[in-house]
Amino acid sequence: MSPSSIILETDPSLNTATRAANEPTPSLLLRSSEPVSGDLTAPRSFRAVTSLLLVSFFSAFMSDSDSSPSNETSPPNMKKSDFHPALAVSNIRNNIPIILEMEKDQYGTWAELFRIHARSHRVLHHIVPFTTTPPPAPTSADYEQWITLDATVLQWIYSTISTDLLTTILEPDSTAAAAWNCLADIFQDNQNARAVTLEQEFSNTRMEDFANVSAYCQRLKMLSD
Repeated sequence: MSPSSIILETDPSLNTATRAANEPTPSLLLRSSEPVSGDLTAPRSFRAVTSLLLVSFFSAFMSDSDSSPSNETSPPNMKKSDFHPALAVSNIRNNIPIILEMEKDQYGTWAELFRIHARSHRVLHHIVPFTTTPPPAPTSADYEQWITLDATVLQWIYSTISTDLLTTILEPDSTAAAAWNCLADIFQDNQNARAVTLEQEFSNTRMEDFANVSAYCQRLKMLSD
């Protein structure tokens, strides 16, 4: 190695080289010196201090790196999940077991079950008139989700009505509210005529037409409701 130009000095009255090699010094001072001839390496105390400084710097750097948030656990631009409970329904008939038919007066029961299901899945505003709101503007961030949810509710309606009713109300680019209102018109606008028909059917119902009394009473109750 080349002669060192830096030596360690603790006391001017003592031999610098001897003290640096044989005794630990409580306080070290660095000073510039003339080059020394011979094959003299840097004192071990100086090298130890240099190594300690490097280790301290590296430890502080690693500590700052560990304290910074990880991109894997906290992405800076992570969006809030757009998942909606209505999209988790795989089979609507598990919640609405009634199939609405033209010949059977089950509209009241079907509609109530449908409203309960829609309310529990936060999509009631897609069908109930007094809560129906227009879709967001196509440029709105909520537009795509609104369209998806409305199509989901419309699919629920189509899946719980008879083929005859489906053929009657099916229209291109329809909405859940339009299909709901169309069914309401079919079953509610002709209430007087339907009441007369149901009254006649109630009067003509005979117990001998049923397998047991329970089935007979159930039929009468359905007609009266």
